[in-house]
Amino acid sequence: MNESRLSLPLTLVLALFNLFVLNGQEKSITLSTNQNGSSREYVARDV
Repeated sequence: MNESRLSLPLTLVLALFNLFVLNGQEKSITLSTNQNGSSREYVARDV
């Protein structure tokens, strides 16, 4: 029972983490293509 209860929060956390990582990559790609600057890329990755 404890394992099944822990598996749900862990999956949700991993899913949210993956969403944030994917969003960060998309933002860095769009900013790098729009601004053509590596500095903007790092800023997007930090955010």
